Amino acid sequence: MSFGNELRTRRLAEGLSLGELAKILHYSKGHLSRIETGSKRASEDLARQCDRTLCAEGRLLLAWTESVETSPRPRGRMPPPVQLPSISRYFTGRRDAIATLNEVLVEPADRPGATRVVLVNGTVGVGKTTLALEWAYRNISAFPDGILFRDLHAYGHDNNSVDVGDVLTGFLSALGIDNDAIPEDVHERATLFRSTLARCRMLIILDNVRSAEQVRLLFPNSPLCVVLVTSRHRLPGLAAREGARRVALGPLSPEESCEVLRAITTAAGRSIPTEESAALLELAQRCDYLPLALRIAGERYSSGRYTCLADLIADLSRATSPLDFLELAEDSSMSIRSAFSWSYNTLAREDARAFRLVGPRSGAGISVQAAAELLGVPPPRACRHLDTLYQAGLLELVTPGVYRTGTLLGAYATELARRQTE
Repeated sequence: MSFGNELRTRRLAEGLSLGELAKILHYSKGHLSRIETGSKRASEDLARQCDRTLCAEGRLLLAWTESVETSPRPRGRMPPPVQLPSISRYFTGRRDAIATLNEVLVEPADRPGATRVVLVNGTVGVGKTTLALEWAYRNISAFPDGILFRDLHAYGHDNNSVDVGDVLTGFLSALGIDNDAIPEDVHERATLFRSTLARCRMLIILDNVRSAEQVRLLFPNSPLCVVLVTSRHRLPGLAAREGARRVALGPLSPEESCEVLRAITTAAGRSIPTEESAALLELAQRCDYLPLALRIAGERYSSGRYTCLADLIADLSRATSPLDFLELAEDSSMSIRSAFSWSYNTLAREDARAFRLVGPRSGAGISVQAAAELLGVPPPRACRHLDTLYQAGLLELVTPGVYRTGTLLGAYATELARRQTE
């Protein structure tokens, strides 16, 4: 007997109407009707709920298992989802990071229930999303069942993260699940998502994540799937609990930074002559070798306002702050200051104070003891503040117990400190 017929028989034996059972299970009446008639296949979670509710003692679950094993896998009318946004034309370097990501593809998928998770983390503007998308596009063929992408917006103007339930609904819809078949309860939604992906070879990219707890419900349980998470935070919980592989991104090398600047200016018809190589390297250094800052500086030069790089560097030097120069007024996403503020605004009050005091003085490195004296707190407490800033991508770890900021982050911390005293 098919699962649908078995379900109808059990329901009638319990004296329940279709509407009454739908209300108990928190599914729509129409969805259950299609399952009983065989026009829709139930998820494993729904089969378990029906078995438990109708006291079937495993018979309904057995009928569901047999129907899955004997029926062909439905392909649906929609092609596999590939939700990737467009990518930058100016990608260069990152060979080690790409190699680490490639290693994930060849890892044996032999541990049932263990999804391969990769965490790409790094400071503001270092190119985490760009790397994730570049690698995904290079490996589309490795994921024949599709690629899901969602920006969780953990960092932004209002710091309002996307609701995980909404993300699950969007993913399930992209996978061909009817809206009336999507449960109201977020945990049931997550169960349906896992069941749907149980035999799929898919990539799920979760961009701009603030915490491990924010995304755990979005993880499939299939060893055939890969989850790629990007975050400014280090998210140690993902490594500890899910065994995530970490790809820690730092700034580009000086040579790679110059390549980015040359690519941007050449595309705009403003090729940089060889005799300006020294000025090009100086500009890259002033951008802290950060891809976001490099793209902004490259666009400014390409605008035609400057006859040579020396003029642009002179303008940058005259600016009250380098952050004033490294922004494009018509695009808030192309602003180093705004990008820094989105991370700063996530800090607790005491950690924010620590950043304002430590940031301007840590360009060459600051020890825990020096930070403790500066903050007026015991060294263990200072250590916790520094570690929080490090975990948030607002400090770099030079050696154990010694931290520093880049030039641009230091300038931002100086601005904040000055504003606080005005």
